[in-house]
Amino acid sequence: MAQKNYEQSHYEIDTLLLELGSALIPLVEEEKGAELIERIKEIRRQIAEELGLEVPKIRIRDNMLLKSSEYCIKLKGVEAGRGILSMGHYLCINSRTATIKIRGIKTIDPTFGIPALWIEQKKKDKAKNAGYTVVDHPSIIATHLTEIIKRNAADMLGLPDTQNIMDRPREKCPTVLDPDTAAYQWTLAAEQGDTEAMLRLGIYFSMKIEGRYIKTENRKKPLLKADIAGNLYMAEYWFTKAAEHGVVKAQCLLGAYYHISEHGPKDFTKAVYWYNKAASQGDCEAQLLLGNCYYEGEGVQKDPGKAAYWWYMAAAQGNEYAKNRLKSYKLSFALSFHE
Repeated sequence: MAQKNYEQSHYEIDTLLLELGSALIPLVEEEKGAELIERIKEIRRQIAEELGLEVPKIRIRDNMLLKSSEYCIKLKGVEAGRGILSMGHYLCINSRTATIKIRGIKTIDPTFGIPALWIEQKKKDKAKNAGYTVVDHPSIIATHLTEIIKRNAADMLGLPDTQNIMDRPREKCPTVLDPDTAAYQWTLAAEQGDTEAMLRLGIYFSMKIEGRYIKTENRKKPLLKADIAGNLYMAEYWFTKAAEHGVVKAQCLLGAYYHISEHGPKDFTKAVYWYNKAASQGDCEAQLLLGNCYYEGEGVQKDPGKAAYWWYMAAAQGNEYAKNRLKSYKLSFALSFHE
């Protein structure tokens, strides 16, 4: 069967690849509703809104080497995750609040690795009413894909993502032609108190930390490799400036700078402080990450209850990743299933 591209994008490089076994192809066929395609579009929209970054095109193709109900997610050609679905069944994840035991086929949730069951459709409503989380096939794949994207977001950033960020303020700086010129314009604006420009500068310098070469159509010579120490300082400086001025997204990104940045200084206490600022103002990404800190005991005393609270707050805003973290926090509890 020839390769099919079910989603189109302006990106040239296939950073993300989703391979499907033959039985899963209907999930992406238009005549069958293409439910998985809609989920993927929602993932890209959600991450763009939450992180201010556009997820690269997700190419979807069939792979006859996979089992018929198997899928595989690859990042830059390397396998990042896979799962095998049970056709005609729903994934049922137990909760310590479940009121009854549901019989099903024992399995492991492919995204979080926690015990689960495959149950028949006729048991779906009964399981939901009893407090179980019941997930259909498109949601399983979409959740797994979202987890991989967020876990590897820094590795997926490239020129298109950086250029997209740099292009956004053109309505304010119509003469911007490349990232360096944009940074100059933002610096002028930031020094006059423009908080959005402060945020953009933080993003700009955080991109340069990776030492990427940024080419433009007006300059063939790439930028010299960034000095990591200098750019770390500038990224922290401008994120802090914006955060102190109350820019919620900057508060979240500054928390992430101290928490999960590959090159940034690890300071979980500061991360929690800024996550708290942003989370309290409704930033669902900060709520999610703050929940992670409470769950892992990073910068705060370990508290699964508070972790679940912040995941709940993020999930209430439609964050699918948070919804699944909320359900997976019971990983620390013994789960009992009956076939």
